[in-house]
Amino acid sequence: MPTGLTVAGATDEDVRIMRQWRDALAVPFGYRHPDHDAYVFHITFAYQIRRLADDRAAAWQALFDDCLTLLTRQAPVIEIKAPAFCAFRDMKHFEELLVLG
Repeated sequence: MPTGLTVAGATDEDVRIMRQWRDALAVPFGYRHPDHDAYVFHITFAYQIRRLADDRAAAWQALFDDCLTLLTRQAPVIEIKAPAFCAFRDMKHFEELLVLG
């Protein structure tokens, strides 16, 4: 069940920077995903906390496909800032406590 999007750099330089951040953050956290160098960058919109009923899966997929079409049309390139450690009470606002740079 889709709950996110894969992300790719708009340019080769973007890809290089994204990989550089991933490599840099692996050091202080002491964690490298088993597929670290090939792991696909992604944005997760939701985490499933219980299984969706089988009879609702097709409707969810259709809604997700519609959202993806809209996003691709209205925002084909999404600019992101440097990674930051944030505080948040809900998923609507993130207060940046430390921007990595």
